[in-house]
Amino acid sequence: MTNRQKLIDNLAKANPDLSKADVHALVTTSFAHISDELTKGNRVEVRGFGVLEPSSRNVVSPFAKDSEASKRKTVKYKASKVLLDGI
Repeated sequence: MTNRQKLIDNLAKANPDLSKADVHALVTTSFAHISDELTKGNRVEVRGFGVLEPSSRNVVSPFAKDSEASKRKTVKYKASKVLLDGI
């Protein structure tokens, strides 16, 4: 698993014509856009990576009275076939 800074470093090394600041702005903007779309309830498809889809599930807290369930927002991820074939 890589974190955001490692992703930025790897992309900057792979694209020497771009400055690290440009790569940082690109990654930050991309993640912000994906996050905004998921928050709106929209499905996000990234070709070659997979599909991110907002969902919710019922969670029963051990401290809830009378088995009250609460909705927890989650994100479902399905890897693309291209990504799975490469593994």
